Amino acid sequence: MSAADALPLSDFDFGLLESPDYKEDAVREGKGGLMNHVEILFKEYDTLRAEIISRTNNAVQLGTAFAALGFGIVTWSVSRSTITTLRGVATLAGVILALVVFYVILNQWLVQLDIDNAAARLRELESQINRLCGAELLRWETHWGGAVTGPLRKKKTPK
Repeated sequence: MSAADALPLSDFDFGLLESPDYKEDAVREGKGGLMNHVEILFKEYDTLRAEIISRTNNAVQLGTAFAALGFGIVTWSVSRSTITTLRGVATLAGVILALVVFYVILNQWLVQLDIDNAAARLRELESQINRLCGAELLRWETHWGGAVTGPLRKKKTPK
């Protein structure tokens, strides 16, 4: 099919461009202007929120896998007679400590850095959307998000 065979876009209009609401929006927004721009920013905002949720779930799954591995090592060690010696207990403690350190490093590298980057972009988007709309509509990541308050601090929202 060549470009000459393609149907013009006006064939797919279905009268939507003639609706009074569309014309009012076009006049108010200046032909695809501010509201269209804000909608696009909101789509990126929603996508990044979903990405943070997904990455948080990944961190929980990674923690579950490492916990299962740790329990497997403990179970295997207890089933052997070497756990009754001091050297066996020290070896088991060393293996579990190494597993925990490896988990923390892996979690920080694979998951937390992506979450931090997405949260930083969310704060930028909140600021940009609020500025374009002329009101503070979005506040969570800027005021109460984990990157601002810290992961263990209780977040109090205003009433």
